[in-house]
Amino acid sequence: MIFISLILIFLTACNRQENITLIYYHSYGSMLISPFQIDMNRDDVKLDDLPYANIFAGTSIDFNLSLNGNLNEDNSCIIYYSGISLGNVGTKENCLKYLNEIEDVYINSYNIEDEGQLTSYYLGNYNGVKIIFIKDKNYVRENMLDIISDVRINYYNKADNILAFYDNTLYSLSKAYDDELLDKNDLIFIKNMYNLCAISEKMENNYD
Repeated sequence: MIFISLILIFLTACNRQENITLIYYHSYGSMLISPFQIDMNRDDVKLDDLPYANIFAGTSIDFNLSLNGNLNEDNSCIIYYSGISLGNVGTKENCLKYLNEIEDVYINSYNIEDEGQLTSYYLGNYNGVKIIFIKDKNYVRENMLDIISDVRINYYNKADNILAFYDNTLYSLSKAYDDELLDKNDLIFIKNMYNLCAISEKMENNYD
């Protein structure tokens, strides 16, 4: 009996991978928002501090993560997220402190004269790097697709731009990645927060 138990323990240990796949799924189950996944070292994932749980800390966005699975045994787990709902993003009023701070730097950096041409959304804080999605009608995007470390970001509008803000300086996502301010998992998460905000904006404006 002891021998069989040892065999079972050994087999379980062999099947337990060092990395774990976390699949993030919008809790409302909207077909407009696809699940996305990140891979992490299992030892870096804690039940009481799930990855990206605190990206909206300091705002009034009630961003919640709920785990479905066993972090110690399963090779993949589902994490449901809520707090940002389609058709009612509401990030402007919920994140005014951060948005105003970053917008001021953006306006000064790019000599924006008509602030009414700007619409911005806060996509979270990633280990001290704040991410903002700005729709600037003065800006015309040349490429509607960005590929950074195999992460493909498809922009919905030529006026859309995602920028990183760190140490009072604005960075493109690619520059922030190259400077190791962001990693690949951050890019995956940012991409999907942008998708949710962009789709929500389209819904609020009747897809105009």
